[in-house]
Amino acid sequence: MTTPATVQQGAPRDVPRDHWAFPAVDTLFRDGLLKGYPDSTFKGTRPATRYEMAGMLSQVNGTLGQRLQTLAAQVKELQERSRTTLSPAEKADMEKRMAQIRTDIVDIRRQQDEVRELTSRMGSLRDQLGKIRQQLGDLREQKQKIGG
Repeated sequence: MTTPATVQQGAPRDVPRDHWAFPAVDTLFRDGLLKGYPDSTFKGTRPATRYEMAGMLSQVNGTLGQRLQTLAAQVKELQERSRTTLSPAEKADMEKRMAQIRTDIVDIRRQQDEVRELTSRMGSLRDQLGKIRQQLGDLREQKQKIGG
């Protein structure tokens, strides 16, 4: 896949290497899709606010969009080059580059689908949390009426 200019070394130092989510966190950081806190930590044990989740999803979506733009520019460049007479070696190189770009586009679109799915799940979880809070409020109210 196309390498972004801001790729990090991997998961921040506070992500335990033996944690079940380490590979996912490490990949997201290496691919430049996530950034840690200014102090270079991830703070994976504390709950994320909805603001943080929105920021993270926006960042991931923006990065993927930028990558698609870069790939589109590369396709345009290759198409313009193909209009000229190319040697067999140049044609083979162009075909190889086009195949890689197609693979990159498929990967980015898959990642965007995953972001959309995650966004949908977050909305569902938010709705479920709201219902649970309402039920807790109702239970507290019932308890007070009973005299507890």
